[in-house]
Amino acid sequence: MPAWPGTAVTNGGRPARQTPPRPEANTDVERTIDLILGADMPPPAETIVWSTRRLRRFITEWAPKIKGAAKELLPTDDPRGVAAEMAADEATYRVNYLGPGDGLESAFTYCRSLASIVRELRGHQQNLWQIASDPRPGIPGSRPTPGADTSRARKSAA
Repeated sequence: MPAWPGTAVTNGGRPARQTPPRPEANTDVERTIDLILGADMPPPAETIVWSTRRLRRFITEWAPKIKGAAKELLPTDDPRGVAAEMAADEATYRVNYLGPGDGLESAFTYCRSLASIVRELRGHQQNLWQIASDPRPGIPGSRPTPGADTSRARKSAA
């Protein structure tokens, strides 16, 4: 029987658990990061423009998802979650409040800053995906399923 009769809501109105998407889905972004961070001198202006657009699109789409997954999967004081949230906030700030400036060097520096924060976000995305796909009790960083009976684990630990 549903927790709220007549609504068919069986989870008490809580949102469903969010699983971060598989990290392998962004090979284009990885190639862009490697291209920009591996360049000794600025590539052509067109390359910088499309690289910046691709990185900004990734940040706009994925930063909120990574931040939400960190909040959901990890305790509030877990350093991994705090780092993921801070990286997502920093990436969002760079997209919303900073820009490429005037000139090729300035645009290249901005693109490099986006590439470095996207690389960091990708690392957090991979870590969160691993945590979400292995939620066993007793594994550091994994959380018990909501509503699961953890009283036996507490009694055996005492």
